[in-house]
Amino acid sequence: MTSDPRNVRAAALAPFGVRSFRFQWLADLATSWAFEMEVLILGWFVLATTGSVQQLVAFGALAWLGTLFSPFFGVLGDRL
Repeated sequence: MTSDPRNVRAAALAPFGVRSFRFQWLADLATSWAFEMEVLILGWFVLATTGSVQQLVAFGALAWLGTLFSPFFGVLGDRL
């Protein structure tokens, strides 16, 4: 079954015809870009300030520590 590429492209771009979707998409894009810039800039700052790759790795690990422990604390909170 082959599809006309023009129809596929039109279907893929159809959500952009909705005004509120365009605003939401731009806001999500800007937020994602800002989070990535924060990680990049803070990582660069830690490395430039300390000169230690180990501290850079520790900084990166600490940023995700809450994600690692949240399932355990969630279960603990449900049982209390």
